[in-house]
Amino acid sequence: MSISPIHHTNISVTDLDRSIAFYRDVLGYRVNMRAPVDRPEFQRYMHLDPETTGEMAMLHTGDSPTVRMLELIKWSPPVANPTPPKRAADPGPC
Repeated sequence: MSISPIHHTNISVTDLDRSIAFYRDVLGYRVNMRAPVDRPEFQRYMHLDPETTGEMAMLHTGDSPTVRMLELIKWSPPVANPTPPKRAADPGPC
């Protein structure tokens, strides 16, 4: 059995510029695009409240700009009560 390359994963961030700088300058990702998240299709696809918007950036690493991508999103308004940080033994992303 073979597994296809992963297209992208998404990370919600509190500071988009700082997050882009980390992935670009420290880990070597390249920015593919940056755009607002404010269209009705985003709200339907992501099951967002109508007043929720944001800004996103797509970054990639490696030779292909269509796989191994990372999507960073800063939501507006920010979540009022974010979940606590994950601990090393918690299931899910840490």
